Order: sequence, then C-alpha cells, then structure tokens
Amino acid sequence: ARRTGWFSIAVCAFCLVMKSVSGFNPVLVVGAATIANLLGGIYVTSLMAAVYNQAKAAPCPLRFQLAAEGGWDVGAASGCLVAAAACMLGVPLQAVILLALPGVAMQGYLLSGIYARGGRGRLVAAE
Repeated sequence: ARRTGWFSIAVCAFCLVMKSVSGFNPVLVVGAATIANLLGGIYVTSLMAAVYNQAKAAPCPLRFQLAAEGGWDVGAASGCLVAAAACMLGVPLQAVILLALPGVAMQGYLLSGIYARGGRGRLVAAE
C-alpha cells in the first residue's frame, strides 16, 4: 500500500508538471488534461482509501470528516488565493501550476505514514 501511495503521488506530480510544460499549445494542453483525467483515478483511490480508513478509526467519524473537509477547503482556498496573487504579480501561469507540488509532496508524506501503520490508527508523520 505504501508503494501504491507513493506511485499515486508520483502520478499526480507528473500530471502537474505535464500541465505546466504544455504551455499555450492547445494540442499539448488537451493531451495533458486528458492524460491527467485518465490517471486521476489512481491518485484519488489511494488518497480516499486512507481518509476513509482514518475516519472509521476516529472516535467520532462525523467530526473527523467535517474537520478533514474543512482542512481540505481551507487548503484549496489558500492555494487559489496564492495562485491569484502570483498571477497578479505577473508570474507565468506555467509556474503557478507548479505551486501545487509542495502540497502533493505533503500528501505523499502523510500517506506514507498512514500506510506504514496498515491504514489505521492515529494520523502521525511518516518515520
């Protein structure tokens, strides 16, 4: 499961880089988006299996899901605000897309810790 988690993170990072380097060429942009959508199921499956297992192990699954969803939304909104500020400052869009890579790396780190314990128990950082 750990290798699958890292593989899914690598796929996600690859898709982000592919979108970034496609530039403004319409054929490359459509190709990158198509490939990212085809491979997206690998990433989502690995991530959500860990989240659902964490929720089942939580003392209150409802509170866990609300906190997880809230954290996801705050992170997404913060990322959008940072991306908007970068675009306003004139940072090229291709570089702005790469701002998601640190978040992908953090998810890989957390997934590794979750899968190291068999997908159950408290959320702790990877060893």
